[in-house]
Amino acid sequence: MKKLLALAVAIIGFSALSFGQTLTVTKQGTATATILAGLELTSKANLSFGTIGALSGSASTVTISTLGVRSGTATPYALGVAPAAAQFEIKGTPDAYYTLTLPSTITKLDGPTGSTPMTIAVTSWSQDQGTTPRISSTGTTLLHLGATLDVADSQKAGDYSGTFDVTVAYN
Repeated sequence: MKKLLALAVAIIGFSALSFGQTLTVTKQGTATATILAGLELTSKANLSFGTIGALSGSASTVTISTLGVRSGTATPYALGVAPAAAQFEIKGTPDAYYTLTLPSTITKLDGPTGSTPMTIAVTSWSQDQGTTPRISSTGTTLLHLGATLDVADSQKAGDYSGTFDVTVAYN
């Protein structure tokens, strides 16, 4: 009986130790990181309003869509410089989202000596990934920009040009 009692005490003592609370636990976690490729932005086509005639007696406009289609109140001419939307190529990490910053206006489109500078407003943009700015799965996306040109009453004849900034950044 003493042996049985001693055995029972030993079993109870060990089971109390084995079913007690653990005071320290260690679990391994995982850390990850993704490095984005540098962004590249290349101009592929200039914004061109084409050859137009200023209306005598009233101001006019010329709008170029993101597809390069010209409309507006100024008289368009088929000869000379053809209209075209601006086009930029964006290269970066495939499927990454980006933000696009465009100018609201270009206040100085200079022409011949003595001419009045013209104003351009960037009115539309599109990209080959739809309306959400995202780099394609190939890592290259085309961005198309349309704009409206304000032509003054009897704008002086000649060639006009100016620049504008387009900025992209990862979102």
